Amino acid sequence: MSEGQLAPTDCFVAVYGDDVGERYDLSDEPTVFGRSAAATVFIDSEHVSRDHAVVERDGRHRYITDLDSTNGTYVNDKLVTRHRLVDSDLVQLGDSMFKYLCQPDLRQAYFEEIHRLAITDGLTSVPNDRALTACLDREFARSRRHARDVALLLLDVDHFARINDQLGHVAGDLILREFAMVLARRIRRDELLARYDGAKFAIVLPESAVQGAIAYAEILREMVELYEFSIDEASVSLTISVGVGAFNPHMTSPLDLLRAAEGKLFEAKQAGRNCVVP
Repeated sequence: MSEGQLAPTDCFVAVYGDDVGERYDLSDEPTVFGRSAAATVFIDSEHVSRDHAVVERDGRHRYITDLDSTNGTYVNDKLVTRHRLVDSDLVQLGDSMFKYLCQPDLRQAYFEEIHRLAITDGLTSVPNDRALTACLDREFARSRRHARDVALLLLDVDHFARINDQLGHVAGDLILREFAMVLARRIRRDELLARYDGAKFAIVLPESAVQGAIAYAEILREMVELYEFSIDEASVSLTISVGVGAFNPHMTSPLDLLRAAEGKLFEAKQAGRNCVVP
């Protein structure tokens, strides 16, 4: 792009919050995000300030500036006061998250993002419960047809509600994103990590018998316990409880495998948390 040439048309796409998939095109006029009825992009959330942040063009570039908001403006998990936006930046305002798109074919980029959102959790960027259901259906059918093993881990962050209460929901969201990234680094190509519900995550382990699944779950449990999660300049320690479900020939549907893992997760919590129960 030559000097003075206008940037391609750009937009924000809501990827997490109440209006997932909504597209907000940007113009040469300032775009104010906030809870005020006068805001250009209205966000109906108590965690968003009335005038939270503004997006403006400055020459060839687009910038986002925090407007002294209560909970701050985060770009790619970093607290910012002013930031020059680039394509695919993730912007978090309170408990809402947006992706900035700036590409020559904006229409195609938007449709690709909508497709991604159909199978991806907007907050953590890992597969969502829809992707989990599809994977369980596929692996369960394969196990029944070919008498192969498959295991399911259900992980829950212990006392996560306390983190939200003590640090706020914005901090809780950032920690949950980092938690998902920590887990994702240990997931192999044929496995699936998905956000199941709230602070619960599921891991599908094809070709894994119960003993191997237990050993893997213990590795993850210890890894999380030793990891220091960061939020701004503070660090937070987490533990997880893990329930292990394993396929057996008496199961008739993927729901049986899911219920088995849920039952074991409940036992892990009843046993005092920070443990693995098969």
